[in-house]
Amino acid sequence: FWFVIPVIVGIAIFNFSLNDYGLRSWSEREARLVMEEREKKGLPYVEKNYIDPSKIELPSEEDIEAWDVKIKI
Repeated sequence: FWFVIPVIVGIAIFNFSLNDYGLRSWSEREARLVMEEREKKGLPYVEKNYIDPSKIELPSEEDIEAWDVKIKI
């Protein structure tokens, strides 16, 4: 009795914890909710400009020319 009950409870806990391993079903549900919300607002699923282009600072041409870049094809 003292051996069988803990083994059964341990197996049950282990089995229930594997049902959503890595929270996969949670992430899928969350993604579907976000997709439905964006559909209702008439927005695309993913924005073309995920980051506002005005916030991105690119190096100048002089900086790029100063770098020694070797491209192997």
